[in-house]
Amino acid sequence: GPEVDPTAQERQPTLAEVEQARQYISKRFPAMTNAPLLESRICQYSNTPGANFFFDRHPAYDNVLLLGGGSGHGYKHGPALGELVKEVLIGRKKLPAELNLP
Repeated sequence: GPEVDPTAQERQPTLAEVEQARQYISKRFPAMTNAPLLESRICQYSNTPGANFFFDRHPAYDNVLLLGGGSGHGYKHGPALGELVKEVLIGRKKLPAELNLP
């Protein structure tokens, strides 16, 4: 999505965004084509410029790993990334040179 200022972002979707969602719903869930819209809010997420996670050691503390950059899709990768962090911390795996999951 577009870059936004999180302190000033409008949380209500535009009419065009609602119409786009309705078009998708009518194709995917035809029985909901004319369903009333009861509530809507925009859900903010963050992402890195390349849409990849960042995963590296803290520059001042070798025993600290930093992992982030993917709240748009990070939730589904959380368990696997947590396992990878553990394996790196206990020395079973090396820190990946690049971590670019789709």
